[in-house]
Amino acid sequence: QKRSRMKSLTDLEKNFEGYDEGVRTLLKARKDGVAAAEILGVVADCMETPAEYETAVSAALGEKLQYVVVKSHQEGVSAIGYLKEQAAGRSAFIPLEVRESHSEPFPHQTEGVVGPLLSHVRLKEEYQQIAQYLLGDVVLVRTLGDALSLWRSNGHKKTLVTLEGEVVDPHGIVSGGTNSIRGKILFEKNRELKELRALVAELEEQIGLQEDAASQMEGELSDLSLQREELSRQSHAEELRLT
Repeated sequence: QKRSRMKSLTDLEKNFEGYDEGVRTLLKARKDGVAAAEILGVVADCMETPAEYETAVSAALGEKLQYVVVKSHQEGVSAIGYLKEQAAGRSAFIPLEVRESHSEPFPHQTEGVVGPLLSHVRLKEEYQQIAQYLLGDVVLVRTLGDALSLWRSNGHKKTLVTLEGEVVDPHGIVSGGTNSIRGKILFEKNRELKELRALVAELEEQIGLQEDAASQMEGELSDLSLQREELSRQSHAEELRLT
């Protein structure tokens, strides 16, 4: 069952399901080794976060999760040209050398503040500058009430995001609603696939050990069968002797 589920998710991954047309076109081009192969991936694949923070990270990033990561602007320009040639939609490109941004410390340390959202995200070293640009000014709080209270207290220019995915931007614009945030599906798929690969590998190892044990027991059973036959012959010979 786990192997079957893993295959289904792997097929979705291979077909880049869940991405916009332009992003899907570029990812397929990279996979097939044709034009636009210089792209490094998408933001959603560059970072991981524990399950309890997936909704918050997805809400904070929104469509930025589908930003295509490139080495420099030149690769982005080439990819845009490829999309135009293929008439295959649009995409946004974020270079590794994205302009560095500096975040001011968050002055409020109240019970409702979990902390900087970036501290709950794992990613490779080469993507640190991108992560700082995307999430450096985002603070994770527990509830929408906490977020609004902090915003009213003023004195900061942070984006506040709750564990359930509501967002209060620095200007006071509030967004929220259903939990079926599109980007969260990408995180969930990536996480589940990673967990399934590890679990299937573990189960296959257990199966191998069980098969080895079964093979050993079959060998012991064969030896015992031979011993039983020998004892049966000896018993028959003894009966004849007694007769």
